[in-house]
Amino acid sequence: MDDWAMAIKRRFDARFHQGHQKAALKRVADFMLCAARTRDLRWQAYLRYAMSQEPDRVQPVFDSFIQGEFPDADWPGFLKQIESQSGVLKAVQIPEIRSSSASQSQNARSKLMNITNQPPLNVMNPVAA
Repeated sequence: MDDWAMAIKRRFDARFHQGHQKAALKRVADFMLCAARTRDLRWQAYLRYAMSQEPDRVQPVFDSFIQGEFPDADWPGFLKQIESQSGVLKAVQIPEIRSSSASQSQNARSKLMNITNQPPLNVMNPVAA
């Protein structure tokens, strides 16, 4: 799942750099949040999710989600990281995502096909045994 989150992160970064609309960026950030499992990737996903929000929605996102998962995070520090990340993504030359995403999508499809083509595991309920 984290591999997918990293691929989605690259897609978000490229789209942010290209100036895509907030609604499209929010959709990509939503997918990254769904896929990210490690603490670091989830933090990066929340930063990008906040960057894709309208300014009046950033504080409620912080209060509702980030404080619950990252209780040591503070509001001024979070805003500073959003501003920093936003500035970096706007300034850095990010390569086009089309060429690499096709091979990543194919790799993901083959992994899913491998999983779905395997017979189901027979799992016994330990309480019933």
